[in-house]
Amino acid sequence: HAIHGRNPLIYLHTSEEDRVADGLAPLVERCFPGGSLTTWSCVTGFNPAVPGVDTREPVAALQHMIAEPRRGFYIMKDLAEYMNDPKVVRGLRELYFAFCRKYQSAVVVSSLVTLLPDSLEKAFCYLELDALSSEDLMARVLTVEKQFPGAALPANLRPQVILALRGLTLSEVDHVMYRIFSAG
Repeated sequence: HAIHGRNPLIYLHTSEEDRVADGLAPLVERCFPGGSLTTWSCVTGFNPAVPGVDTREPVAALQHMIAEPRRGFYIMKDLAEYMNDPKVVRGLRELYFAFCRKYQSAVVVSSLVTLLPDSLEKAFCYLELDALSSEDLMARVLTVEKQFPGAALPANLRPQVILALRGLTLSEVDHVMYRIFSAG
């Protein structure tokens, strides 16, 4: 609903960064035709990188986004940790107003913790990533199972396994299923 409301700032409470990117990738063309998916972390800066510009510092990244916005989604992986910095807060407020004027980009701050300052509360649409569905869990179990020829989860145990996996992240599901299939 944040995208339909053309909200340029989305705070997504989750530890599953890869799942966020996988979920947004198919939406890029529909929401921002000709756009792309750009990720940011404090270690690598933007990916894809901006030639000749170091975007690892959050203020520099925000300034670049305002000056030269890329059409599409930005996933900001580490930005929540910097939201106590007044320059980051100011940068996000300026980015909000700039992106509202011409809705060609949206910023998704992905974070395991909720660190949204009161001064930004109205600018962000706050969302929690839904738990994996039974269908998603089964698909992941089958994906891992395929990597172990000769090993198969008995059909009568599948509903019980899916129930036991409810509430886990994709990475946690992978770890559990690799242990199960590795043990034989």
